Amino acid sequence: MMVRILGGRAEAVKRGGEKTRLHAEGTEKAEKMLGRDWDMCSMYTESERQDHPGAKTMMKKLAEYAGTRKKVRLTRNRPSATQLNGYILGVSDALVLMHPFDDFEPDGYAVIRVGDITHLRRCPYEQWWDHMLQGEGLLDGLNKPPQIDLSDMRSAVLGIASRYDQMIVHCEDAEENVQDFYLGKLIGAEGNAVKFLGYDGLGYWAETPDEIPIADITMLEFDTPYIRIFSKYTREGTPPEFPEY
Repeated sequence: MMVRILGGRAEAVKRGGEKTRLHAEGTEKAEKMLGRDWDMCSMYTESERQDHPGAKTMMKKLAEYAGTRKKVRLTRNRPSATQLNGYILGVSDALVLMHPFDDFEPDGYAVIRVGDITHLRRCPYEQWWDHMLQGEGLLDGLNKPPQIDLSDMRSAVLGIASRYDQMIVHCEDAEENVQDFYLGKLIGAEGNAVKFLGYDGLGYWAETPDEIPIADITMLEFDTPYIRIFSKYTREGTPPEFPEY
């Protein structure tokens, strides 16, 4: 079952005045404690694709951080989920496997497309989060990362389905903060599409599977707290009808 999401979570950081001064002082202290480890890299534009030199630079940086236990922030050209913060576990020419964090909460694993990444950041903020996450014992998800085939999105979907009962499939728009969101399990894969049986926000399983074009899939999530908890409360039956507002 597909859920269309218009808009999403918005995170805002206020700048200016006292808060800016404190941010600057914190950055300076972090540099002194941890050493300067800045790494900011810009990606090619969508029209330039893999022919642009920036693409090779980004691929090199992604590979450089894979498996290093160094936190990075990736920025994507998808308005519904612009940034991902976490640890890169694996990279191919097409996909990146990441262990994302939502502040201090490990958020399972995500597969995203290399072609959607516009920036990579590694600066004293990420270094300090390494220090805090390690100090709190929250990096167990890096010890035995899942072995997922990252050759292409189809292989990734099949690989995840072979090891995990459920996953989330995102089909995000490139221009607007809109996405098609599927939560459930893979039924099969034929040609250029996958068949996916999902359930809605009340836990009701759909009667028939959705057919999702592989080219439309922009992100996969699996083994997340959201999936682990929600999957325990699914049910059969007909969802209640809601009045139109």
